[in-house]
Amino acid sequence: MELNDLLISYSRLSKDDPERDESSSIYYQRQIISRYVQSHADLNDMNYEEIYDDGYSGTNLERPGIQRVLELVKQGRVKCIVVKDISRFSRDFIDIGRYLERIFPFMDIRFISISDEYDSKDYLGKPMELDMKFKSILADYYCKDTSQKIIDELSAKKSQGKFIAGSTPFGYSKSKSEKHKLVIEPREAEVVKRIFLYALDGLSVNKIARKLNEEGIPTPLEFQKMKKPISRESAFGKYIWSGKSVHNILTNEAYIGTMTYDKYRQVAVGGKKKKLLPSSEWKRIYNNHESIIEEDIFDLIQEKYSSGTEMQTRGRKYQNEEKYPLMGKLFCGGCKRTLYFTKGEKMDHSIKCRTSYLTQDYDCYDEDQTYEEVSEVVLFQIKQRIKQEMELSCITITEKRQFEKQIEGLQRELTDEESKHDAMEEKIQELLIQYHRKQLSEMEFLKEKSVLDAKVLSYERYSEDLKHKITEYQNAIELSDQRKDEIAQYGDLDELTMELVSRYIDKVFLYQGYCKMEIVWKKEIH
Repeated sequence: MELNDLLISYSRLSKDDPERDESSSIYYQRQIISRYVQSHADLNDMNYEEIYDDGYSGTNLERPGIQRVLELVKQGRVKCIVVKDISRFSRDFIDIGRYLERIFPFMDIRFISISDEYDSKDYLGKPMELDMKFKSILADYYCKDTSQKIIDELSAKKSQGKFIAGSTPFGYSKSKSEKHKLVIEPREAEVVKRIFLYALDGLSVNKIARKLNEEGIPTPLEFQKMKKPISRESAFGKYIWSGKSVHNILTNEAYIGTMTYDKYRQVAVGGKKKKLLPSSEWKRIYNNHESIIEEDIFDLIQEKYSSGTEMQTRGRKYQNEEKYPLMGKLFCGGCKRTLYFTKGEKMDHSIKCRTSYLTQDYDCYDEDQTYEEVSEVVLFQIKQRIKQEMELSCITITEKRQFEKQIEGLQRELTDEESKHDAMEEKIQELLIQYHRKQLSEMEFLKEKSVLDAKVLSYERYSEDLKHKITEYQNAIELSDQRKDEIAQYGDLDELTMELVSRYIDKVFLYQGYCKMEIVWKKEIH
């Protein structure tokens, strides 16, 4: 029998958390929540379940633990969710507002953040508490700042010639004695050499791929599976070489011992989308590891293919992405593989599925829609999404006025404290004058001065606290205004842009039937 009155204890620890004692940190959160629940009689009667994510960032909801929580929510089985603090649930301001103000109240789910002293039952029918709003905004800001620091640290390691990527180039593996050093994998290296020899003979990348398949040469993924199990499977039940995989090998500078890095620029700090920079802007460390291909042969191959149509250069692909923002985002709803489009009459581009030419095992997309028609529908859906974000992601005018009133009150209090501080300083000066005029003994002077000094210190400390609170409110208003401006700039667009797609779209699946599509949004509500 399923339980429909669950109280979920949720904990999270990031893999980038500076306090990286994993077990104790998760344990510590769970203990705090457990003690809190035990001390509240109205929570004790619920069925208790602990769920946690160890080693996951709070920038999004793509975590197995939180997905389990949200699945239970979707099933209507959850009555209460308790976290140590709001950032454990999420560091994204939009997600926090969406769930705390819309989804959880609608589903009658109580949400408790212990450290923030927030209990949603105290705010039934009311907007999220102001303190919680700017805490969630600042948590979002903190996460983005941390993300940039991590990027800088990784770049610094790469500049030292350290290979820190998860997977190595085909033909290489990580040294067992030096984990950041590349060493040659002999069997794979022979395949790389064969590919370069075929290219020298004048074969196109597609002909090289076909020849490798005919000869039964294992693909890079098959070589990888020989070394350790991998979960990635082929859509057709077998692995095959493609022109793209051959092209990637023929243009990879790793094979001449050169390490390239900082090839991408992040579209938004804290986000996953990146743009490939032109090759001339990449950073390089020459002779960083043992080469597989001689440099003069490699240069000859680049010259041979870069001037023709045999291999599309990365820089060219980058320009196409700017011109066609949905490039790489359109997928067939049947086989789930990337769609492509061809140029037709009057600059219309027909969208096609390659799989439909290879097999009839899938109900692949096969309609007459053009790229331009699909773009128009996607743009309309994005504008609807923007309206939703405007409603959810920013503090309201009323809340902003309340923030400003709080600031005004704190500033008046700060002025009073500074006046008291100045008055105490004047009394100390008067006391000094009385002492020099022999109107006070040394003991009387020191006794009275110590009292005044203590008051001065107290006023200074309290003034600093007030300044800190004023800064927090000002930051909350400023960050919310920045978010409004950031979102509003997209509201009146009349065409789809790369920036717009990068911000909102993860994938677009097209199915049989006119304009029948499924948009997978970034940071989608689950």
